[in-house]
Amino acid sequence: MSGAASHGSGEACPRRIADRPALSEAGGSVVSALREEIAREARAAAADFADLTDDELLAREAELDQRWVTIREEHQRIFNERRKIKRETSRRGLFLPPIHDDDADSDASPREKLEAALAESKKRRQQRP
Repeated sequence: MSGAASHGSGEACPRRIADRPALSEAGGSVVSALREEIAREARAAAADFADLTDDELLAREAELDQRWVTIREEHQRIFNERRKIKRETSRRGLFLPPIHDDDADSDASPREKLEAALAESKKRRQQRP
């Protein structure tokens, strides 16, 4: 498989960094090192899909394209819902960590705890000489 092991799912496993030739061994230039890396990846892909016909390969590509669209849409839906929830938790004052652990058994809401802590802080500042 030309240096890349297969996971059984048809995907190439990237080689470890230690297995890759050093830049000086690759001809000395970054461009030639990149070209060699691309060539290695191409050989690994060719080996992974050597058993597929052209039609099967195109069908696999179409299937992956469709899955990608579905995943992208789901990601966007979850992202938008998460953003709305973050806004609401922020609005309610729920995003703040507890100010002190000694009042953990209190029934006060996070907002009430914050307001009490701010009032206490303000009182301490006003008492300073």
